[in-house]
Amino acid sequence: MLIHQYLKHIMILRKTQKEIIMAKIFMIRIGETFANLEGRISGYTHLTPNGIKQAKRVRKRLKLFDINAIYSSNLEPALQTAKIVSKLFSLPVIECPQFKTMDLGDWDGMKKVDMKRNYKEKWEEFINNLTEDWKFPGGKETLKDVQNRAVKKLNDIVSSHKKNDFICIITHGGIVRVILCFLLNINLSDALKFHLFNGSITSFEYDGKKAIIHTINDICHLYELEFAPSITGRPWKTKT
Repeated sequence: MLIHQYLKHIMILRKTQKEIIMAKIFMIRIGETFANLEGRISGYTHLTPNGIKQAKRVRKRLKLFDINAIYSSNLEPALQTAKIVSKLFSLPVIECPQFKTMDLGDWDGMKKVDMKRNYKEKWEEFINNLTEDWKFPGGKETLKDVQNRAVKKLNDIVSSHKKNDFICIITHGGIVRVILCFLLNINLSDALKFHLFNGSITSFEYDGKKAIIHTINDICHLYELEFAPSITGRPWKTKT
């Protein structure tokens, strides 16, 4: 979405905020972590300096809205992101283990190059033949298990809020993907077709039954950073 189109969209939302009949959800992927930077997968890591900047840009972006509650995965990089965002709204961060990353099993902390080399068949399944009963090697959860726990928590949150509340959820890319699959009624085998940058915002209205998607992987706010995500997912330096 072009920036001027986005700003027009925001002004409409602000003007009609009280008319919204479904809860407005902002699902935010955590800021960049050291694991991301090193090509590893792990939920047990910390934000990089750039990840902290991304979280601050998210906070600045969300100041246009009257956020009513902030929920977060209970893993460290999500909590770091959430605490940065929450400072603007003076809201507590509500920890939700249901939004933590999938059980990564033997792959937790492993570099992707090592996964490809040491687990060729499993890597091929992950990339090209993902199914709802897929598990990470040594992992205890299937992809469907993860979707079930995340969606159940999302429904619990929505049912506990007013219909026009604005809700912020900070979580991991995998959780955003499985929730999108649920909301759009598409198979979990297509989960990896959603590319989500660190610090991206996926927003939608939801009442527990019906969903209206507003944005997926929205990163307008990140282009003010020294390093912004490119179309390939690799960082590139912006013009000075």
